[in-house]
Amino acid sequence: MFTASGFRNVGREAFLDEGWQHIASNTELILFTKRRPPVPQPLQFQNVTIPWSNTVKYLGLLLDSKLLFMKHLQTVLHTATGTFLKIFPLLT
Repeated sequence: MFTASGFRNVGREAFLDEGWQHIASNTELILFTKRRPPVPQPLQFQNVTIPWSNTVKYLGLLLDSKLLFMKHLQTVLHTATGTFLKIFPLLT
């Protein structure tokens, strides 16, 4: 016979297993350095390979490995230009 607390523990264990899989599959690794980094080994977590990346998006900001923000500035400039071209006919 299952009790409420026992049933809750089974659900919690299943969630933790699936939750870790989801977290690991949506994770990227980045190495911040000004030098040219050596090729790092892939990281395995809960049988999921976590890839290395040159840029990652964190709180809407694109961070690159050298913290130059060039990719972020290009993306923001592209978005702003597109928005301006859409509203330009309303301004004239």
